[in-house]
Amino acid sequence: MKTLTTIMLLGLTLFFTGCPRDKNEADEESLHIVDEGVIDMHTAKIALDYVGVYRGVLPTASGAGAEVTIELKEDGTYYQSMQYLGRENGFFENRGDYVWDDSGMVIELKGVEGSGLYFVAENLIVKLDENGEKVYSELSDHYVLEKQTDNE
Repeated sequence: MKTLTTIMLLGLTLFFTGCPRDKNEADEESLHIVDEGVIDMHTAKIALDYVGVYRGVLPTASGAGAEVTIELKEDGTYYQSMQYLGRENGFFENRGDYVWDDSGMVIELKGVEGSGLYFVAENLIVKLDENGEKVYSELSDHYVLEKQTDNE
């Protein structure tokens, strides 16, 4: 499982650090004609089984981090819990709707303080900054929440 996670994180890192391309070129490459006149857009929203529970420890300003659980539901709602590590009264919950951006690759958790933006990938979501960009720092690899299986 750790090997699979490492491979996924490496792939995600390569995805985010790749050379910028023209927007129209990227859009054209994501469209595939699968039958006469039928367009198949390969986006996380369409192609991935993203519904489920994601967990991980995200970095915080205090340095200890926060254990985060996000459940994405099929009806477009979410549940989020955060336990700030090392804080006695550090448990918070949010519920609300999530919406997809136009690319079909990023969701926004509505009603979340700060950035509620997450890039959706195969079996993980990656917290983004307020501008929808990957966080670049020595802790970049720690902004990932992994999808939980039934036995976790």
